[in-house]
Amino acid sequence: MSHLHKVLSVAAIAVCVGAAPAAAAATQYTVGTFVPSSAGTTVAGLLTQELPVPSASLTTQATAMVPLSGRGRYALTGEVRSPGNLHVGIGAGVGKLERDGKSGFLFSGLAGVPIAERLSLTGRFYQGVTQPVGTGGMLGLQFGV
Repeated sequence: MSHLHKVLSVAAIAVCVGAAPAAAAATQYTVGTFVPSSAGTTVAGLLTQELPVPSASLTTQATAMVPLSGRGRYALTGEVRSPGNLHVGIGAGVGKLERDGKSGFLFSGLAGVPIAERLSLTGRFYQGVTQPVGTGGMLGLQFGV
């Protein structure tokens, strides 16, 4: 991972953590892997911070995905999703999904299914707007605090 990507990853996590009021916003952590992965096995960590909007029927959130193994994949997205533990949503942001790709604009789709209290099976799909950004699916376990 280049120095720039490390700096961007740390900055995104700091923004996600500090952006929302602590009393009203939930934070979720996810550990997962890209499936299938043309770039080799990549384990990633996600930090999702809810960003409450008064009187909104959807949940708004920011997510930072950073690699824990492998090389160079990341995504920083703003998302809207249905409320609750069983949810679906969409998002948009920036990222790099291919090992030798380029950073750029991307879209995301997400879904979560609860499997225990504060624990969900979650899936994400990322699609770059241009080919060098890449495409990736992710399957992981998400837990909240």
